[in-house]
Amino acid sequence: MNNSIPAEQLSSVIEEMMSELTTLGYRCSTISVYQCALRKISTFMKDHKVPYYSHAVGKLFLEKQLTKTGLSKRWYNYIKTAIRRLNDYIQNKPFVIFHTKQTTICPDIFIPVIDSYTAYMQEKGYSPSTVETRCIYAKQFLDSLEKQSVTDLKLMSFIHIGTSFSNIKSKQGFCEKLPSFLKYLYQKSVTEMDFSKAVPRYSSMEKLPSIYTEEELIQLLNSIERISGIGKRNYAIMALSVSYGLRANDISSLKFSEISDGQVVFLQSKTSVKYQVKLLEKVSEALQDYIQNGRPDSDSDCEYIFIRSSVPYRKLSRSSIWSIVCTHLMNSGINIASRKRGPHAIRASLATHLVNNDVPYHISAEDTGSSGP
Repeated sequence: MNNSIPAEQLSSVIEEMMSELTTLGYRCSTISVYQCALRKISTFMKDHKVPYYSHAVGKLFLEKQLTKTGLSKRWYNYIKTAIRRLNDYIQNKPFVIFHTKQTTICPDIFIPVIDSYTAYMQEKGYSPSTVETRCIYAKQFLDSLEKQSVTDLKLMSFIHIGTSFSNIKSKQGFCEKLPSFLKYLYQKSVTEMDFSKAVPRYSSMEKLPSIYTEEELIQLLNSIERISGIGKRNYAIMALSVSYGLRANDISSLKFSEISDGQVVFLQSKTSVKYQVKLLEKVSEALQDYIQNGRPDSDSDCEYIFIRSSVPYRKLSRSSIWSIVCTHLMNSGINIASRKRGPHAIRASLATHLVNNDVPYHISAEDTGSSGP
């Protein structure tokens, strides 16, 4: 197994690794520190004209850090850990998670309620991510009730909801996700009142939508190098995003079998609604260029189109797609100040351009793969 990475590909490998760490639940602050430390390795390699990164290069860089004056022990340990993470990633070793997402535990007495709520949402056809998110806030609320000595939901009052709201960290999520749970409790006669309207509306400063002009989207595509395999892959991803406004998860999950006869056809991950659209020539060319000239291990049995640039050649995660879009927006020369940078911003931009060209909103929503407003 090749455990060295060409210098020009190192930043993309680091980007992929950070996406995986994000998916595993590493804190944003930890990710930022790792990125800062590993950027210094890229600079070190460039200054010393090192063509490949390897375990030995990481070790040499770490030794050089020891000779620096004023380097704190804490920062040195951050660098050391970041290098170990990178070496493990390149060698396909599993990550050892030291900081994981805090799991919300439902009080035992309310487990049947959560189980029935989960089954209800699944029967209604909600996506797994929606079910999971709503259950998280429902569990947090039930945990708060237990701490307030409420063990019978029929005894719940407006005061209990207000106390829960005051104590919860993510107030926006509480306001947006909890009403559906409270409405469910009332519909199933678990509570005698509909408390859903008792949840305060989350108010924040109104933000302008993150819209990019057609000229900026063209500039974005033109800014991507298409010589390396990673460049060809990322260009194909961006072409799909800019042309169709696909969600990151749908791009991540796109299979060879879903592109045939000049069309793209798949079930959208969020809505389970069939998406079918003509394969544009520029998108087809980008895909073929990546598949034939840039995709590693072309004989692999992997059914997904977009895969990692290094072994193991498994499909890119949703967060990796988001990171690719974000990175290319930042490197495109476009002024992105105060604007969102992920696939959803591209998606919103495409829908806006369709509306501006006198395409009704409900049609533009369908054209961008949405189920509606």
